[in-house]
Amino acid sequence: MPLDPDPTESHRSIQEGRVDCYEFIDDANKLAKLCQRWQSCDALAVDTEFARSQTFWPKVGLIQLSDGDEIFLIDPLPISERGLEPLKDLLCGDQGPKLILHACYEDLEVFRCLWGEIPQNIFDTQVAAAFLGLGLQLGYQRLVADVLQQSIPKEETRSDWLSRPLTDAQLQYAALDVAYLIPLYRHFVEGLQQMQRYSWAELEFERIRGVYQKDEDPQQYYLKFRSAWRFNSQQLCVLQALSCWREECARRRNLPRGFVLRDAVILELAENPPRSLKELADNRDIKRHIVREEGAKIYKLINIAWSNQGPVPQTIEPPLAKELRPLIKAMKSAAAKEAEKHNIAPELLLKKRDIEWVIKAALQGKQDQIGDYFTPWRAQILQPSLEAVLQRHQDLIEAHRFNSQR
Repeated sequence: MPLDPDPTESHRSIQEGRVDCYEFIDDANKLAKLCQRWQSCDALAVDTEFARSQTFWPKVGLIQLSDGDEIFLIDPLPISERGLEPLKDLLCGDQGPKLILHACYEDLEVFRCLWGEIPQNIFDTQVAAAFLGLGLQLGYQRLVADVLQQSIPKEETRSDWLSRPLTDAQLQYAALDVAYLIPLYRHFVEGLQQMQRYSWAELEFERIRGVYQKDEDPQQYYLKFRSAWRFNSQQLCVLQALSCWREECARRRNLPRGFVLRDAVILELAENPPRSLKELADNRDIKRHIVREEGAKIYKLINIAWSNQGPVPQTIEPPLAKELRPLIKAMKSAAAKEAEKHNIAPELLLKKRDIEWVIKAALQGKQDQIGDYFTPWRAQILQPSLEAVLQRHQDLIEAHRFNSQR
């Protein structure tokens, strides 16, 4: 059936990678009535389209919802903040339908930026797939093809979602992004319950929500510069001051961090501070307008931080020593075996940062804390294997500990 070019008309079928079943909503009164109706749904598929390539904060251009029968494309641009409140209450309230998303991370950030809150009751189909052994970080297109044997074209991934009017191709793309989420959800819930892993997935959804519950502290952003672990106290003070200033400046100006100062420039300025304002201004890696508008402030900030007599910032953890590679390899191997045994994505079971934490805990004689570090389901699977690996490599651990204390 050919698609009617009028997006306000509702259609009801999906054929050959085209959706003929969406309704375009750009009216607050109509949205409010639909939100009342959606409140009684057991599940709603949700997705967002946004722009942020030129900004720090994502700017939402479209919100897609599906109740499993119909698809709704909500245009937030002509609707006032007050007009969007019923949707906020529906998606972010304690009571309401289960919200089905795929790779929800950016969507949660969009909602936090839009409303200062994030959805409560979420189910992520990408995470669920990993718990069922389908692989970690599978794209929506691939998942729909593998599980539902449906093909989805992905031709509008770089669209301008803030321009109006939206094209037919954009609306098709947006509608397809929620068209199959409810069927995926039903399929995955059944699989998770059969394998007694639904509670595992819920704990992971809660962990993800916790990550996006609040903004990062600008004062702690310097800890992301892992390569600066060799910096002395003065260099760390400058790194902390510059990274904090950039974070606040990027948010205030609504610019990507790299548009203000690139990471490499911050590291360079912290490691070898300029000896004069002219030397700073002559740095060709700093954008000219930043030098003009913020150069004096940056130079003053560097000088104050370099001469700081206050508390020294927390040091940045160094990478694990090369001699510990056999232990790292053994841990990865043990986790891979457990993942295969339990038919679960290895990366979901044990991440690089987890390996680092376990080894550092062992070096500090805190092996008994391993069970508390992992979520219960991970500890149940991993703890015996990891403790066995640590026991087999006890001589290596003791040697490294001895050499570190010399």
